[in-house]
Amino acid sequence: MSFNDISKINLNELDKNKLINSYEKLDDLNLNGYKIIQDPNKFCFGMDSVLLCDFCIDKIKTSDLVIDLGCGNGIICILLAAKKNINKIIGLEIQKECVDLAKRNILFNSLKDNSLKDKIKIIHGDIKKSRVLDF
Repeated sequence: MSFNDISKINLNELDKNKLINSYEKLDDLNLNGYKIIQDPNKFCFGMDSVLLCDFCIDKIKTSDLVIDLGCGNGIICILLAAKKNINKIIGLEIQKECVDLAKRNILFNSLKDNSLKDKIKIIHGDIKKSRVLDF
């Protein structure tokens, strides 16, 4: 399955079990039923992601455009969308495998909150070359 444009994927036809690879783990975020797929051999989120999100949350309006540079598995994008219902979040990531994982995390959680895949856009690119504001 291609995850290039996740906003066009029909959630009714999506099998959440096909989003998780055998070597990955599924962790509960303990936040409104949200979960995150993580690859134990790559970056796994920790307390720093949660603290950063909590630090920013009061400074962001729901109408703001938020950009997460180096979004990894998409944890901060998902936490911000879940905690504050921010309408436009862009995650920029240079590593293709992490982009794929972040998109799968958005899709997995979109099964619970189908607006999530329309609020978060994950872009594969280099910060020095990317035009992330084309949302």
